[in-house]
Amino acid sequence: MITEEEKNGLLGWLWKRLKSWTEKFVRNLVEKLFSEKRQEVIDEAVEKALLMLPEVVGNMMTQHVVLNKINKQFYSDYPEFKDKKDIVASIVEMTEGKNPLDKYEKILKEAVPKIRERINTLQNMDTSLVSSRPDLKVHGEL
Repeated sequence: MITEEEKNGLLGWLWKRLKSWTEKFVRNLVEKLFSEKRQEVIDEAVEKALLMLPEVVGNMMTQHVVLNKINKQFYSDYPEFKDKKDIVASIVEMTEGKNPLDKYEKILKEAVPKIRERINTLQNMDTSLVSSRPDLKVHGEL
């Protein structure tokens, strides 16, 4: 015969074991379900991204063709800028940075006077006095 004290001890032990097993079971079940659901979400997102790639690449190619056409037209309208593409690029980027939502054609039109001004400034600059190897010696006290 089991005494009341032994019975309570056995029930306590069984309760702890059942509670521990239940917690482990629920935790494993939740992890498995969460992991499966997470993987489903990842797979779906990857699939959607891959399905969008042809459209995105097509849009980028179209945009590149359009911008190339606009640039050719720009340099045919302003042939004096052909040899100054670095200046043109700098001014256009600066203008675009100030007006990021403007259309490219408008940005180019706004940049033309600034490009001419920069070219004139650089043409009037005397660079003959600049030595290719500057003297780095210290002359006098610091």
